[in-house]
Amino acid sequence: MKQETENLLAVENASAGYGSQLVLRDVSLRVAASERVGLLGPNGSGKTTLLRLLGCLIAPKSGDVILKGRSLKNWPARERAKILAGVPQSPGAPVPLRVRDIVATGRLPHVGDWSALREADDAAISAALEAVDMSAKADRLIDELSAGERQRAWLAMALAQQPEILLLDEPTAHLDIHQAWHLMELLASWADEKKLTVIFSTHDLNLAAAFCSRTVLLKDGRIFSDGPPREVFNAEKLSAVFAHPLEVQTGDGPSRVVPRRKLSNPEAKK
Repeated sequence: MKQETENLLAVENASAGYGSQLVLRDVSLRVAASERVGLLGPNGSGKTTLLRLLGCLIAPKSGDVILKGRSLKNWPARERAKILAGVPQSPGAPVPLRVRDIVATGRLPHVGDWSALREADDAAISAALEAVDMSAKADRLIDELSAGERQRAWLAMALAQQPEILLLDEPTAHLDIHQAWHLMELLASWADEKKLTVIFSTHDLNLAAAFCSRTVLLKDGRIFSDGPPREVFNAEKLSAVFAHPLEVQTGDGPSRVVPRRKLSNPEAKK
């Protein structure tokens, strides 16, 4: 196990939930710089709750979350926002805003509350828009865009924040295959080149197998398996967690998960 000083972000025996209902139970997780961590599991397994816990959007009911050796709750919000950025599943703006204005809010942790954007801020905004292929739509209102375009605009806001850790809840949910894989290629390159740590939830097992350096499989609010995709992507494990027969195909490239039909009619097997 890595020493605490080597962990960028750590969850220590944490339980979390909403009201009296626990969703996560006694979860421990340590994440180092540049890791690409995929959170996998069926609906209700705790993926979103874990991301909210890591992003300081909810507090643990027991245990703790440690950022760079200090409890997450003890970080000033502005300083924490320079390190952590997140994008929820379906973010929205209270009033229609231009895409560029939304992306510009990612610079708030780096400037004063009433300060004008500097040249470096403008450069970060433009780079983020270009990275997600939204430069041409920077002056469009967010509610005029498709769901996939809106998702990319919010991602650009998080990238403009220039964090060390990026938390994404179902980042490819509204994207077509080309956009989804392009986005993951982008995140993988940023992880390698900029030492960006990416933690994201997804239902796309094949995408996770292709791009994650590590996968965390959740079941009933606990970590069922944690390791490189080649270790976690086991047909028996995945079938047990997702309650569906799954086949895992391996070869020279990433593992590939293929769901199988459940045959309720014995005669259909013949």
